[in-house]
Amino acid sequence: MPHVGRQPGFAQITKLDDISGSFNGSQTSFNLTSGGVAVYPIQIEAILLQIGGVWQNPGTAFTLNGNIITTTEAPTTGESFHGVVLGSGLNIGTPSDGTVTGAKLAADAVSANTKLASGVVTTHALAASAVTTAKLADSNVTTAKLADSNVTTAKLADSNVTTAKLASDAVTTAKITDANVTTAKLASDAVTTAKITDANVTTVKLADSSVTTAKLADSSVTTAKLADSNVTTAKLADSNVTTAKLADSSVTTVKLADSNVTTAKLADASVTAAKVASGAISITTASDYVQSTWTPSIEFGGGTTGLSVNQQAATAFKIGKLVFVFFDFNIISKGTSTGNAKITGLPYVANGTGLTGVGGYIEGGTTGGTKMFLNTGNTFGTAKALIYRGAGSPGTIVQDSDLSVGWCSGILLYWIS
Repeated sequence: MPHVGRQPGFAQITKLDDISGSFNGSQTSFNLTSGGVAVYPIQIEAILLQIGGVWQNPGTAFTLNGNIITTTEAPTTGESFHGVVLGSGLNIGTPSDGTVTGAKLAADAVSANTKLASGVVTTHALAASAVTTAKLADSNVTTAKLADSNVTTAKLADSNVTTAKLASDAVTTAKITDANVTTAKLASDAVTTAKITDANVTTVKLADSSVTTAKLADSSVTTAKLADSNVTTAKLADSNVTTAKLADSSVTTVKLADSNVTTAKLADASVTAAKVASGAISITTASDYVQSTWTPSIEFGGGTTGLSVNQQAATAFKIGKLVFVFFDFNIISKGTSTGNAKITGLPYVANGTGLTGVGGYIEGGTTGGTKMFLNTGNTFGTAKALIYRGAGSPGTIVQDSDLSVGWCSGILLYWIS
């Protein structure tokens, strides 16, 4: 007869693997498995356990965590085990063909990875525009998938047709729009001589200042190429106008800058009497004439210890390498230095040749008389020895003992280097 009330279902009963081999009197936690596969009961009350022939009360004799039970007391070695799990699933059998309709499927129940068999999604199953870019795997749209003539200009992203995409010789003249091969499109050194039609590089094609020295063939700039009056001073390299470049008689007076014909420019013996204007040369206007003053003094044996002189006055005139000097000074005290007497402080260094004295005079002295101031011939520098003339012994160098205090004056003529 039929059941009164709720119809019984077909509950799945799972027999648990025997865990008595782990009983040792101390272990309390055990994994539940069936056939070596972990079993996860839906609730602790669905577990029926018997240890040592005694049914265990769920929640009191043991607890459940996932597929692990923990007993209140550790089972001892030798105790038996029996266990089953009830209601972990309902076996409804396999649905009949055509009985699972779309309405029976939950949203997102058919996953791509596990529910669809290979090759079952055919063209008629795809909705229009359903295959978006995101649905295409990288590198899966091959040449064979593209219909002929369907990759139009609009389909190409800007700057994506690279050099590598062009076949050799694919860009023909017909493919280039007039006036679109700009300078930026030409590779460096791409326009070779062979690419230029004869006589087509006209003046307007040359950029300003682009014809450099390196571009001119040797000897190609002839006289005919130079515009009149265009070879300016700036165009001439220093020292390049040589004698050979000057035409005879081309250097006139107006071509010479004032004061630029120096002594070095005059050839020896080239300034003849005819070249010198009357009255043009005088002692005071000669370029090597110098008049100056200097301070004369005296020394004895190279020393001046205790020497005192005053009222020192002297003038020098230099004409070329010849020097005239006039001097006066008053000896107040000779001091204690002894030896040959020499006039010191001459304004120019003598070269030791052709030296002479004229009309020198010294007041007093043991010999008295007039004394000439001469150099012995081997005395250089700015000090000259005194040599007797007149009342003194000729050729004798004046000594400190020959002089007394008083005025010393004279004229000296000598050469310099």
